[in-house]
Amino acid sequence: MSRVTVSHFLEEKAKALGSNLDYCRTSQDSLHRACSEKLLSHKEYSEEMLKVDQVSKPVVSELRVLKRQRRTLEHDVQEGPYLEKSTLLSLGRNISGFELPPPIYEGNTFDGDKPDSENEDLALSALLRDAMIAMAKEAEKKSGSEYDESSESDEEE
Repeated sequence: MSRVTVSHFLEEKAKALGSNLDYCRTSQDSLHRACSEKLLSHKEYSEEMLKVDQVSKPVVSELRVLKRQRRTLEHDVQEGPYLEKSTLLSLGRNISGFELPPPIYEGNTFDGDKPDSENEDLALSALLRDAMIAMAKEAEKKSGSEYDESSESDEEE
């Protein structure tokens, strides 16, 4: 897989997530307008906004992770078929703000050089990714943070 292919994939994924986020924002604006014009009761408004929020939060989280880690992912994919262990651990700390469980640090190569470890590397990479996303979502819930586009553009520069 070439860097251009990875860049293109990440760019298209970011565009798709951005479109989903725009749709959610348009829905929120429409609901707000309908409530202010008394076309919806406050209860109906709250129920519908909750649905939109449930759809938008995973999109916001994924977009944030993608934008923050794009260059790192492109570099690692260019270097080899697997993310380097140090990169995975760094991603875990950066995304979640927590240290990962000790078993993650021990006994796994993540190097892709050994045929016997290939499936283990891929499976652990997927498990680590899922764990990082879950921890990021949990941290976001606890902090009550909202998506901030200005911080994304600052970090990319």
